[in-house]
Amino acid sequence: GNGLFGRRVLNRNERHHVDSAHARVLPRVFVISAYKDLTGKDAWYIQPIALCQVHHIFAVHSLFLPQQRIQRLEIARAIDRAFITRNVELSLPEISPDYKDLSSVSADAIVYTGKLYNAGIMQGYNNSFRPEDPLTRAELARILNVTAQVLQTQKSISETGEEITAPSPSALPRV
Repeated sequence: GNGLFGRRVLNRNERHHVDSAHARVLPRVFVISAYKDLTGKDAWYIQPIALCQVHHIFAVHSLFLPQQRIQRLEIARAIDRAFITRNVELSLPEISPDYKDLSSVSADAIVYTGKLYNAGIMQGYNNSFRPEDPLTRAELARILNVTAQVLQTQKSISETGEEITAPSPSALPRV
């Protein structure tokens, strides 16, 4: 329909918010029209999902599945995309981690897991990344803490024009 949560053409003011790279307020219709399983009753998390959608944090499918657990590989992609959104480029390790359980993932997944490994954000355990496992609350707390540390200690490429270097992985606890 044409109601607040139906598909419709965005007005000029709404388009401005969607087009802005630094948008903080986005129309709910934007995210609702992209995901068929979100409705007006989901309003409390529509705004964050809209920001994630604009910045391509999550892979876009026809369903968002808001109650589904997030897998380790999906959070790795989301964190990598969040750094890209902030113009912080994590460097690839000279030697990629030898995760024995990433043989069936995409080349892109190998790249972003390598970047997060190099930054000390997600390092796996016993040569395993466990890509399909859900995160534990403890793992998420640690990942968010190290991500915040990396963001606080690094300058963005847009400010300096230089490549960003992450703290030494050995200085950080493993996840």
